[in-house]
Amino acid sequence: NKWLAVGGFLAIGTETDGRAAGQIRIYDFNSRQQVLRFNAHNNVVTALRFSSDGKYLLSGATDSTMSCWKMELKSGKPEMKLVKKIVKEDMYQEDIQVAGTSAYTTAFSKLIKYSIPEMKPVISSPITNGKLLYLAVQKNANLVATVNDAAELVILDTLLHINQIIQLDAVSSTVSISPDGNLIIVEGDKSNLLLFRKQKGSYIQQAFTVFEGGNLILGSGFINADRFYASGGNANLLQFYKLKNRTASVEIETD
Repeated sequence: NKWLAVGGFLAIGTETDGRAAGQIRIYDFNSRQQVLRFNAHNNVVTALRFSSDGKYLLSGATDSTMSCWKMELKSGKPEMKLVKKIVKEDMYQEDIQVAGTSAYTTAFSKLIKYSIPEMKPVISSPITNGKLLYLAVQKNANLVATVNDAAELVILDTLLHINQIIQLDAVSSTVSISPDGNLIIVEGDKSNLLLFRKQKGSYIQQAFTVFEGGNLILGSGFINADRFYASGGNANLLQFYKLKNRTASVEIETD
């Protein structure tokens, strides 16, 4: 399931075929109870993201639609109202990331930046070599990073100008950026996590570590400047890491 949390609520999008496909469920953190279930799409939900202020929920699916929902609380329970639905025959929505009032989305071999909540396209990136799978945004560092099925790490600014393309040794199913934008983590071959560090304006691989959960890392992220996590794999593991000698040659240790 695609899931995320904000403001005391957890949103889960179904990834199954059949009658439940396209549904989004909202849970209350405190009561651990489902407080809303609604039909958002006609097929599997592949991307889900709350806006930075928690007022809007963005969702994408394999039915080639992306929707913006406004969340309103009535008697303590959320209600979702459709603000805008985008339908494109050529769009399979893999990932959505939010930074401020902007939404960055994958659209096959390019990225598109939308305004929230109008969902008007602001700018698109150039076409890349492969289908874009996942992305990360660090607005304060003017940085966007995305990975594609051509085993590439594509690094852009927030205006979606491509600054660097790095060939990886395997297709990555995750990408994350440190808070200061100096480090990027992706998945490598043989269950490795690869760490790239910014040096003289370019990102260079400086360290790697083995993810003990196995192949297909489903998620990663920085907790702060010195700690990050990875999750998923065949063992369905959540693993934490810490960085040593961050100002010199970076080393990765299990936390």
